[in-house]
Amino acid sequence: MSQVTLTNHPRFSLLRPQPTPARTGDTYQVVAPDNDTLEKLLESATYSELVAIDFETKGTDYSLDNTETFVVGIGLAWDTGSCYIPLGGIEYSSKAWKHLDFIVSQHPGLVAHNVYFDGGWVRRDYGAHAQWHACTFALYMQLAGEGWTGQRWGLKDAMVDVLMWADTNETELDEWLIANGHVKGHNKPKKELMYLAPAEILGKYCVLDAEATYLLMTQHFAPLLLEFPQVLKYHQEDFLPHVLIHIDQKMHGIMTDGPHWSRYVIELEASINTCTKDFLTHPLVAPHVKAYQDEKLQAHLDKEPERYLKVKERKEPTKFTKSGEVSKNWVKWHELSLQPPVQSKNWEKWDLKREVIEAGLDPDYLFNIQSGDQLRWLLYERLGFTPVDFTDSGEPAVGEDSLKGMGELGQLLIKRIGAAKELSYLTDYLERTASRPTLHPSFKMPGTVTGRLAGKEPNLQQLPKTKGTLSGFTARPGHIFVDCDVNALEMVVTAELSQDKNLLSLYGPNAQPNDIYSFYASMMPILGPAIRATGYDPYKPTRETLDAIKKQCKRERSIAKLLILSDNYGSGIGKKQKILSLNGVNMTRDEVTEMHEALLDAKSGVLNYVRYLEDQWEMNKGWVYNGYGRPIAVHESKKKDLLNRVVQGTGHDILQLYCRIARELLTKADITWYPIVMDWHDEIIVEVPEAEADAAMKILETYAFQVLNQMLGGTCPLKGSAAKAKTLAGVKLEE
Repeated sequence: MSQVTLTNHPRFSLLRPQPTPARTGDTYQVVAPDNDTLEKLLESATYSELVAIDFETKGTDYSLDNTETFVVGIGLAWDTGSCYIPLGGIEYSSKAWKHLDFIVSQHPGLVAHNVYFDGGWVRRDYGAHAQWHACTFALYMQLAGEGWTGQRWGLKDAMVDVLMWADTNETELDEWLIANGHVKGHNKPKKELMYLAPAEILGKYCVLDAEATYLLMTQHFAPLLLEFPQVLKYHQEDFLPHVLIHIDQKMHGIMTDGPHWSRYVIELEASINTCTKDFLTHPLVAPHVKAYQDEKLQAHLDKEPERYLKVKERKEPTKFTKSGEVSKNWVKWHELSLQPPVQSKNWEKWDLKREVIEAGLDPDYLFNIQSGDQLRWLLYERLGFTPVDFTDSGEPAVGEDSLKGMGELGQLLIKRIGAAKELSYLTDYLERTASRPTLHPSFKMPGTVTGRLAGKEPNLQQLPKTKGTLSGFTARPGHIFVDCDVNALEMVVTAELSQDKNLLSLYGPNAQPNDIYSFYASMMPILGPAIRATGYDPYKPTRETLDAIKKQCKRERSIAKLLILSDNYGSGIGKKQKILSLNGVNMTRDEVTEMHEALLDAKSGVLNYVRYLEDQWEMNKGWVYNGYGRPIAVHESKKKDLLNRVVQGTGHDILQLYCRIARELLTKADITWYPIVMDWHDEIIVEVPEAEADAAMKILETYAFQVLNQMLGGTCPLKGSAAKAKTLAGVKLEE
């Protein structure tokens, strides 16, 4: 984790756009050429140093069977040409196909804008990975960083923002989709049906994707990579192998226990209903709920329409005729006058709704526990709780943080929110596993400017960490999950980079088993006396004093944890006081100030490192190296988060290296293993035969860290803790 010599190079903080038009000529943007022309084109591509590739597909999930999702066509761009090949229009026995087969499966200079997507189709249809040279999406995000307000890193954005094309390549395709009725919403093109477009439309679109990818790589990224070879080294040795292992992970999937989840869904629904009932019938709440519903009912009653239709008044005719008989007109009039009044249809509709409202069956007239506005009215206006947090629009917040200080009522709502959120995850999982027993999560790689992943479809990075949910992820028969967690990864990185004396005592080469929250709490006013009263010495901890703190000083340690975690994200005194308040800890500003200043004193080495980073950021005009020697661009508006960006980026780079080492060692040891979750914050999980689990644990927990620490060459050794279990609950949750 040694620092690389800093060089003034402002383009890392802003990848500067310059006009880079799509190339033109006889060999460029050829759509569906004949086999002879295609053969010559593809032969020239095989000799090109770099070939950009783009797949057009039916569907986006390459983990599905190839009858459900498949490649429709392939766009290529290289040094002397570009073309689009619809797979239905090429003879598989032709030389053109052989050239294409070589390019896709063996060419050493293959480039795509999203290797995680395009590489997945190669892996599925060819049974092996392509020899990828670069992913321009990752390079764009990592080299450009946060270059300008609103910057995004998709290929369409790059066409306009970096290549400076007048427009993207979507116009003609969008027009075709709309003209053929493939629309959604307000006449927007249904992009998921673009595979239906004819080759002359889809081909132009696809080949321009490949062309843009090639130009980004050769004209914008390659010059930077020549000046900063460590970036390309990282990209090819760590990042791309990490992408490929995540493709394998998606293909393999995670076995799930649908019946367990179905039973747990019933439990969650019951919990939600119980929490709702207990809250609404609580003695403090019920009168206000009744008043709310009575007011809503009264509003309906006040709008009662006329019950009966108006009857046209008829003048009573003469009863008798001149002959003395009863007049027929009078008889008719009399019969009409005896008829009951006719009820209005509007009144009948109103009255029916009244009955439904009074029976409590109309949700619009009941108190809605899920309505933010109604909860605000109840909690703040009627029950008189003091707001401690506010929404972006300035309204008092009613989220979980705001509810923590509201006693029993707040806890009921928090429990209900958690159960409802977990239910939404499980409902999604059950839908995704209705036709197959495995779940195949996807990822955006990278997902952040620091390099971390972002999960999607579903987002496995954010799943509920409960026994009920995690028990539904299960190893295949005869197999078991092996998990290894890198202990305190980001804190070790911070200690290594800052060389802060206190962090070194916690994580350095001679560190004794300790507890970071007790350590810093012992140095703070208000908290320190109780911690030290247990006999705890932060520099000479013992197991007995650490156990005593956890038993006798739970509150002090908990407060220290809140302060330390918030401080890691650069919080000031006001933010710390707010966080404490949200967690039910009421302290004066003076008290929080004292603890804040004591914490700063205890982290003086870290603060010195932050100042060092700020100096380098100024010198480099917007970027610094992380501890792995990779540039991290940080926008001026995010400068206060500089340390966190560097530490996060370094930590994730190290985790990628650890994954590569673990993969190589597991394979070398002839262990049959499958990736399950290879990048879960600070840990990895693999699936192995039960008989090989202990050997896999030894590799992940011991040998891989020996190699990792040797390669990093730092002073603070990284360590890991391995576990094995049949379900994710067994490896993710402490007993």
